[in-house]
Amino acid sequence: MKKRADGRYQKSVTIGIADDGKLIRKLVYAKTQKELLDKELALKGLISNGIIIKDDMSFGEAVSIFLKEKEKYKENTQKSYKNSVAKLKPLYPSPVSKLKAVHLRQILQQIESPSVARKVCQTAKAVMQMLLEDDVISKNPFMSVPTPKDQQKTIRRALTEDEQKLIYSAPTTKEKVMTLLMLCCGLRISEAFAVSLRDIDFEKRIVNVSKQSPSFGEYIAPKSKTSVRAVPVPSFVLTEIKKLNSLTLAPFFSSQTERNELMHKYFCSLGLPPEITSHYLRHTYATLLYESGVDVLTAKSYLGHASIQMTMDVYTHLSDQKKISESSKLDAYLLTKID
Repeated sequence: MKKRADGRYQKSVTIGIADDGKLIRKLVYAKTQKELLDKELALKGLISNGIIIKDDMSFGEAVSIFLKEKEKYKENTQKSYKNSVAKLKPLYPSPVSKLKAVHLRQILQQIESPSVARKVCQTAKAVMQMLLEDDVISKNPFMSVPTPKDQQKTIRRALTEDEQKLIYSAPTTKEKVMTLLMLCCGLRISEAFAVSLRDIDFEKRIVNVSKQSPSFGEYIAPKSKTSVRAVPVPSFVLTEIKKLNSLTLAPFFSSQTERNELMHKYFCSLGLPPEITSHYLRHTYATLLYESGVDVLTAKSYLGHASIQMTMDVYTHLSDQKKISESSKLDAYLLTKID
């Protein structure tokens, strides 16, 4: 290890043996000694898993390493990444050191769907960012490419009070408890179906969210670090959970598709509109937080958002809706004066 003139630390790490018996080394750089050690350990971890980071690698080789690192993610997430990198195949033979922003722009110009172009752009940037962090390249050339604007997301509406009453007044079942965990605690459907009686603290009146369940009895890591959280549980929801008298709160399901269909049938059986999904329940929870005056930072922690911007987007939308509603009240009042 040595300190360079530019203030960074540098170390040569052995990454393999060439055909002639000579050691293959790679220089690793970092701003601090700790960061350098972390990078060295990360590089050796990749090597132990059969992944060799070469300075002269092609983009296709980089994509293979990128996908290998994503194998710990959910199947649907892996599939999304694979679909995105498939659009980048024209870049596969190119050495990563020769790639420029124009190369990615040319790829994106050929993609008609804004949402697909957005994902491809984000994935391409992520692949090159991985190489930047591993000191294979000194700059991410794709970062200067503007991410295509996706079609504006439609923020789902909150359930009306009458629709909420349909849920509250329903008989106690496992489906109802799952619904209440989403509606009154803001859990994602995958998080709600992973909750067991052990995760409920009846004394503190909280549910500890720490995992997801893609199928009955199977548990995986949560969506992000911020998804691990403790969320307050209303007393009437705790009462419903106690009524179940069961260690397992979720009904049986064999796949995510079956789980979603199960809940959709339940929502329809209550008399809710057919467009209602679990996402509507979570949005309703966010609305309830906003209307009850919960500050945005607390709301972020309860919802398990990865960034404060996600929560701000929801709160801003709700604020705009409220302004429109208040404006309508003023219009109606003024009309009475004119008449």
